[in-house]
Amino acid sequence: MTQEKCVIHFRDINQKINVWVGVFRKSLAERKSGWSDDDYIKRAQELYFKDKKKKFSLIDEWKLVHKEARYMVGPDAYGSSGSKRKSSEGDNSSSFMPTLIRPEGRDEKKIIHLLKSRSKLNIQVEFEKIAADREELKETKEKHMQIMMQEVASA
Repeated sequence: MTQEKCVIHFRDINQKINVWVGVFRKSLAERKSGWSDDDYIKRAQELYFKDKKKKFSLIDEWKLVHKEARYMVGPDAYGSSGSKRKSSEGDNSSSFMPTLIRPEGRDEKKIIHLLKSRSKLNIQVEFEKIAADREELKETKEKHMQIMMQEVASA
Protein backbone atom coordinates (compact mmCIF):
# COMPACT_ATOMS: atom_id res chain seq x y z
CA MET A 1 0.00 0.00 0.00
CA THR A 2 1.46 3.31 -1.03
CA GLN A 3 1.58 6.37 1.16
CA GLU A 4 -1.13 8.05 -0.90
CA LYS A 5 -3.46 5.06 -0.53
CA CYS A 6 -2.84 5.03 3.24
CA VAL A 7 -3.70 8.73 3.48
CA ILE A 8 -6.89 8.21 1.46
CA HIS A 9 -7.84 5.18 3.59
CA PHE A 10 -7.24 7.13 6.83
CA ARG A 11 -9.22 10.11 5.52
CA ASP A 12 -12.14 7.82 4.62
CA ILE A 13 -12.19 6.12 8.04
CA ASN A 14 -11.79 9.47 9.80
CA GLN A 15 -14.71 10.95 7.87
CA LYS A 16 -16.97 7.97 8.69
CA ILE A 17 -16.06 8.09 12.37
CA ASN A 18 -16.69 11.86 12.48
CA VAL A 19 -20.17 11.30 11.05
CA TRP A 20 -20.72 8.57 13.65
CA VAL A 21 -19.62 10.93 16.45
CA GLY A 22 -22.27 13.42 15.32
CA VAL A 23 -24.95 10.73 15.30
CA PHE A 24 -23.80 9.45 18.70
CA ARG A 25 -24.05 13.01 20.03
CA LYS A 26 -27.67 13.10 18.88
CA SER A 27 -28.40 9.84 20.69
CA LEU A 28 -26.82 11.22 23.87
CA ALA A 29 -28.95 14.35 23.57
CA GLU A 30 -32.00 12.12 24.01
CA ARG A 31 -30.92 11.38 27.62
CA LYS A 32 -33.20 8.69 29.00
CA SER A 33 -33.28 7.41 32.54
CA GLY A 34 -31.81 3.96 33.01
CA TRP A 35 -30.05 3.83 29.65
CA SER A 36 -26.58 2.35 29.52
CA ASP A 37 -23.82 3.16 27.05
CA ASP A 38 -24.87 0.16 24.98
CA ASP A 39 -28.41 1.57 24.71
CA TYR A 40 -27.01 4.87 23.40
CA ILE A 41 -24.84 3.00 20.89
CA LYS A 42 -27.86 1.01 19.68
CA ARG A 43 -29.89 4.21 19.35
CA ALA A 44 -27.02 5.85 17.45
CA GLN A 45 -26.88 2.84 15.11
CA GLU A 46 -30.60 3.24 14.45
CA LEU A 47 -30.15 6.95 13.70
CA TYR A 48 -27.13 6.24 11.47
CA PHE A 49 -29.03 3.58 9.53
CA LYS A 50 -32.01 5.90 9.18
CA ASP A 51 -29.77 8.67 7.80
CA LYS A 52 -27.24 6.71 5.70
CA LYS A 53 -29.33 3.61 4.80
CA LYS A 54 -26.49 1.34 5.94
CA LYS A 55 -25.09 0.02 9.20
CA PHE A 56 -22.09 1.73 10.80
CA SER A 57 -19.29 -0.83 10.45
CA LEU A 58 -16.50 0.88 12.39
CA ILE A 59 -17.87 0.48 15.95
CA ASP A 60 -14.76 -1.40 17.14
CA GLU A 61 -12.46 1.24 15.66
CA TRP A 62 -14.54 4.03 17.24
CA LYS A 63 -14.36 2.31 20.64
CA LEU A 64 -10.57 2.37 20.33
CA VAL A 65 -10.40 6.10 19.63
CA HIS A 66 -13.48 7.51 21.39
CA LYS A 67 -11.42 8.82 24.31
CA GLU A 68 -9.22 10.90 22.02
CA ALA A 69 -10.07 14.61 22.19
CA ARG A 70 -10.90 14.65 18.50
CA TYR A 71 -13.64 12.01 18.89
CA MET A 72 -15.03 12.87 22.33
CA VAL A 73 -18.74 13.30 22.80
CA GLY A 74 -20.54 15.35 25.42
CA PRO A 75 -19.79 18.46 27.48
CA ASP A 76 -16.34 17.20 28.51
CA ALA A 77 -15.31 17.09 24.86
CA TYR A 78 -14.82 20.84 24.75
CA GLY A 79 -13.71 21.37 28.34
CA SER A 80 -16.83 23.18 29.56
CA SER A 81 -20.53 22.57 29.71
CA GLY A 82 -21.30 26.28 29.81
CA SER A 83 -22.61 25.95 33.33
CA LYS A 84 -20.86 27.67 36.21
CA ARG A 85 -22.18 25.11 38.69
CA LYS A 86 -20.51 21.82 39.38
CA SER A 87 -22.53 18.87 38.13
CA SER A 88 -22.96 15.88 40.39
CA GLU A 89 -21.14 12.68 39.51
CA GLY A 90 -24.34 10.71 38.91
CA ASP A 91 -25.70 13.01 36.21
CA ASN A 92 -23.22 12.12 33.49
CA SER A 93 -22.04 8.66 34.45
CA SER A 94 -20.96 7.09 31.21
CA SER A 95 -17.90 5.00 30.45
CA PHE A 96 -17.48 7.09 27.30
CA MET A 97 -16.98 10.26 29.32
CA PRO A 98 -13.29 10.61 30.19
CA THR A 99 -12.16 11.03 33.74
CA LEU A 100 -9.51 13.67 34.04
CA ILE A 101 -6.62 12.90 36.35
CA ARG A 102 -5.18 16.03 37.81
CA PRO A 103 -1.42 16.27 38.27
CA GLU A 104 -0.06 15.92 41.78
CA GLY A 105 0.30 19.17 43.64
CA ARG A 106 3.46 20.39 45.34
CA ASP A 107 2.27 19.46 48.85
CA GLU A 108 1.08 16.03 47.74
CA LYS A 109 4.48 15.33 46.16
CA LYS A 110 6.21 16.33 49.39
CA ILE A 111 4.01 13.98 51.42
CA ILE A 112 4.60 11.10 49.02
CA HIS A 113 8.35 11.76 49.11
CA LEU A 114 8.32 11.77 52.92
CA LEU A 115 6.34 8.54 53.03
CA LYS A 116 8.75 6.89 50.62
CA SER A 117 11.80 8.02 52.57
CA ARG A 118 10.20 6.88 55.83
CA SER A 119 9.42 3.52 54.33
CA LYS A 120 13.05 3.18 53.17
CA LEU A 121 14.16 4.06 56.69
CA ASN A 122 11.76 1.49 58.15
CA ILE A 123 13.07 -1.15 55.77
CA GLN A 124 16.65 -0.34 56.81
CA VAL A 125 15.73 -0.59 60.52
CA GLU A 126 13.92 -3.89 59.96
CA PHE A 127 16.88 -5.23 58.00
CA GLU A 128 19.25 -4.29 60.83
CA LYS A 129 16.97 -6.02 63.37
CA ILE A 130 16.86 -9.16 61.25
CA ALA A 131 20.65 -9.12 60.86
CA ALA A 132 21.08 -8.71 64.64
CA ASP A 133 18.62 -11.55 65.34
CA ARG A 134 20.45 -13.76 62.86
CA GLU A 135 23.80 -12.99 64.49
CA GLU A 136 22.32 -13.73 67.93
CA LEU A 137 20.91 -17.04 66.65
CA LYS A 138 24.31 -17.94 65.20
CA GLU A 139 26.02 -17.22 68.56
CA THR A 140 23.40 -19.28 70.42
CA LYS A 141 23.99 -22.22 68.06
CA GLU A 142 27.73 -22.00 68.62
CA LYS A 143 27.24 -22.02 72.42
CA HIS A 144 24.98 -25.07 72.20
CA MET A 145 27.52 -26.82 69.99
CA GLN A 146 30.30 -26.08 72.52
CA ILE A 147 28.17 -27.40 75.38
CA MET A 148 27.36 -30.56 73.42
CA MET A 149 31.03 -31.04 72.52
CA GLN A 150 32.01 -30.70 76.20
CA GLU A 151 29.37 -33.27 77.22
CA VAL A 152 30.59 -35.69 74.54
CA ALA A 153 34.22 -35.15 75.59
CA SER A 154 33.48 -35.70 79.29
CA ALA A 155 31.43 -38.85 78.68
